[in-house]
Amino acid sequence: MDSRVTVEFRVPSAGLATYFSTFYEMHITGDEPVLDCLPPEWANIQTGIDNFFSLGPDPDSGLVPSPSQMVLRGPTKGPTWVSGLGRVFGLGILPIGWSRLWTHPCQPYADRIVCLSEMVGVAAYQKFESDLRNAADFDDRISLAESWLTQQLAMTRPDRNQHLIDRLFAMLNDPEILEIDEIAESLGLSPSQFARMCKRAFGYPPKLLLRRQRWMRMLGEMHSRPYSEWRDFIDPHYVDQSHMLRDFRDFLGMSPSAYFALSRPILNATTRARAAAAGKPYQILHDPDAAKPGD
Repeated sequence: MDSRVTVEFRVPSAGLATYFSTFYEMHITGDEPVLDCLPPEWANIQTGIDNFFSLGPDPDSGLVPSPSQMVLRGPTKGPTWVSGLGRVFGLGILPIGWSRLWTHPCQPYADRIVCLSEMVGVAAYQKFESDLRNAADFDDRISLAESWLTQQLAMTRPDRNQHLIDRLFAMLNDPEILEIDEIAESLGLSPSQFARMCKRAFGYPPKLLLRRQRWMRMLGEMHSRPYSEWRDFIDPHYVDQSHMLRDFRDFLGMSPSAYFALSRPILNATTRARAAAAGKPYQILHDPDAAKPGD
């Protein structure tokens, strides 16, 4: 039997939508594990409900099993290859959510996958993981996750730079923003203050954040239109075609032609379902104003 991928997304309730992008559940059925390449993302918490998935930046060098049943995947600047069968539940963490949930700076967790117990302690991890795994369905898992997240937020204080993190997140989503200096000046920060805030809340230095966001916007356009038309929607901020190709290799590890030759069973299912539920095909392009929070 051929493998089949089904995915469902749900936007968090209004009180949590500032901090978290979506809840999602993916189910892969069939005889053989599905392999796919995922582009850069913000952070996620994921748990395998009935199986472990293997992950890694390069399938040729080998993928490794998830280090635990429930993991924190930090933000990424490159591809994540995923292979597996079964059901996985997850939730996306926006930069403001990271800075509100934990005192840990984001940068040390960028491009890493760790057991969630490293962030919340063993007892809290074990209870949350067990509750999610034993829940009846997606709706029950969302209810449990919302309750757990609300409890976690109640134990922390808003970051003193929350208003600046919110503004920076909005500016990264603005295609008219071109220069790092323009952003820092708008936020009233010196270059060094701006760089520290980016690394702490977003995981990466400012120039990399802006490059990654620009490239992901273009990838979103590429997914909605035929590859043969890509020259019509190449981001105008690119100096030339070679500039765009370099970013493609930096952020996805391959050329556009190699990428679009892949079958992309997981990514095709998730981008369609996510766009329908939250307004954007990729978590990294998430716009809280375009998503409609749950009740």
